[in-house]
Amino acid sequence: MKVHDNISLKSLFLLFFKIGGMTLGGGYAMMPVMHDEIVDIRGWISADEFVDILAIAQSFPGALAVNAAIYVGYRLRGKKGALASCLGVILPPFIIIILASAFLIRYRDTKMVQHFFAGVRPAVSALIAVAVMRLFSSVDKNLISISLAMISFIAVVFIKIHPALIIIMAAIFGVVFLTQRVVNIDNVDVVDADTGDIDTVGIDIIAIDTDDGSTTDNLVVKSGDKDENID
Repeated sequence: MKVHDNISLKSLFLLFFKIGGMTLGGGYAMMPVMHDEIVDIRGWISADEFVDILAIAQSFPGALAVNAAIYVGYRLRGKKGALASCLGVILPPFIIIILASAFLIRYRDTKMVQHFFAGVRPAVSALIAVAVMRLFSSVDKNLISISLAMISFIAVVFIKIHPALIIIMAAIFGVVFLTQRVVNIDNVDVVDADTGDIDTVGIDIIAIDTDDGSTTDNLVVKSGDKDENID
């Protein structure tokens, strides 16, 4: 794992402290803010990796935002980075809840507090919708991806299967059906461009399975003890 020494622990802590303190609505509402700060503004990780982080964070016990913060911190600065990110995202809500709990418990039935939550709920729903749209926009739009998304939605909403189980099943499907496959072909005539000589070799075609199983990613030509990659 590459450690980014140019990213200070203080920067990680302050960033996640801001994310934890400025976002209402829980982990899913934090995702678009976290994406903006980490992917778009600072470029610390890629959009694809951010989606992978969310999948991993959702698969394990614990709050989504905390798990994601720990993963990002560890990815960037190792164990110390994970600790800094975790403390940063946890402390703001911890402090705010302690300070606000006495007020909310005493005045939760007043019109002011009720109006406060009435205004917050639509905004939180919008943030969650933005997170869903951004996640979907970064996913490959092929038949398999769309089918998996629809099946997962039906399984969670209507069949009431736990989301963690859905992610595990989708991961197993990816490992079994969407991994690299190597096709060996022997006795292929290859013409030397310099001398015009014809040499009979074996080739390995390393292909990435897609929805139609036809995409070739790399071609490895083996002639004797020498391998040559043809992209």
